[in-house]
Amino acid sequence: MTAVGVFVCIALFASLFFLMSNQPARGAADTVAAITQLENESVKADLANDSSSVKKNLADDYIGGDSFGAWETRSETIKDAEDTSKNKTMSESMSDLKVTAYPGAAIARYKETYDRLYHGTASSPHHHLHRYLDQ
Repeated sequence: MTAVGVFVCIALFASLFFLMSNQPARGAADTVAAITQLENESVKADLANDSSSVKKNLADDYIGGDSFGAWETRSETIKDAEDTSKNKTMSESMSDLKVTAYPGAAIARYKETYDRLYHGTASSPHHHLHRYLDQ
């Protein structure tokens, strides 16, 4: 093998190594961007009282806890979102959104301020923690 051939092999190996070692960082950045967009779109859907976002984005086996200490399934959450006489958002803003990506999972944390009616009762703002799992 000539010196040029050896150089080409080393350059090819180094490029391949760089691409493979940098893959998780690029994947994590894509995950963070996608979840950031999803959380921001969720605020817009809440403000529009649009239940289609809930239907589209909640997993079939979703279980959510509310600020009153109750747990709801996906179907219960969709039913609530569709009943705008008892469940609606008048105002909402999100701040301090931090998304952390891990292999196979991600966590979104943020503060939310809103004026919301939930099951006919005014709901107070609080901190949120959303977990996303890659399945």
